[in-house]
Formats: sequence, C-alpha cells, structure tokens
Amino acid sequence: NANADAEIVLLKDIDRADRITLTNDATINLNGNKLSKTDGGWLIFVKEGATLTINGETENSAVHGGISLGAMTNNNGSLVINGGTYTCADGVACVHVNGTCLESNVTIIGASLTSPTDIAIQLNGKGTYTIKNATITGATGVYIKSGELTVTNSTIKGTKTPADYAYTGNGANAT
Repeated sequence: NANADAEIVLLKDIDRADRITLTNDATINLNGNKLSKTDGGWLIFVKEGATLTINGETENSAVHGGISLGAMTNNNGSLVINGGTYTCADGVACVHVNGTCLESNVTIIGASLTSPTDIAIQLNGKGTYTIKNATITGATGVYIKSGELTVTNSTIKGTKTPADYAYTGNGANAT
C-alpha cells in the first residue's frame, strides 16, 4: 500500500505467500536482504504506468520470484534493477513484459538473473530495454519479441538444447 514515489527499505528477509501488485512508482531497497515468494512464482506485478526500481546494490541483496510488467492492452509497467541476485522457480521468467504493452521499459544494471527452466528475461511488448554489466542465465537467456534492446558488458547464457524452430502459426519456439 505504498504511496507514489515511496521507498520501501527491507530490514529483514521477507517471504510472501501472495504477490505484490504495484500501481504507483516505488523503490524497493533490498538493503542486503531477500524478498521472495513462497512458491517462487510471480512475486510482483507492475501495471497502470507504474515504475518499480529495485536497489540491490548492497551485498547479499536477492529476489526469488518473477516480476511481470503490464497487464491488459497497453497497461504498461516499467522496471529498473540496480544490482542484486534474482532467481525464479521452474517455469517462471525472472522478468516478463506482457505482449500487449507498448511502453514497458526495463533497465538492468549490475545484476545476476537466473531462471532454471524458463526464459530469464522475456520481452514480449514494445519498449526500450537496457542490460548493462549483468549476468543472465536461463533455458533461454533473453527473448525479445518487440522493442529495442541494448546489451553492454554482459554475459547472456542459454542452457537448454536449441529448439528446431518449427513455425506453428504464431512464431518460432522461444528457446
């Protein structure tokens, strides 16, 4: 229930059973702590034009659970990640942009994102995406369907055997 432009500073590890829905601009300062979802699923939804900034620059800062941006048609959400370690459960992307969004922007600087069996970063909607000084690992490291992606001084690793890219009417397999 944070007000617009609020900064939330974690004073201890937080493990949530339910997800966070953000409709106002806010900053979460991990402050060397871990924010997680009990089942590792979708932890945070950002929508209605809100921007979530996560400050994970303090050592041991971590997030376990997916962050999804945007909802219905062009109901955008944006994300800025400054440092930290981000992991997800099987079958969940660490960062996901809804395919109906036209202005959902993502900036990831100095962070490590890992999804063990899914796409680490899935950029379906249109936006401006920046990955800098980051390490990204997933079955597919980064999937971009639309928008503009700039990658600088980063490592992106796909761990799954490549798909045969058979087209099925709605595009190629994402892996």
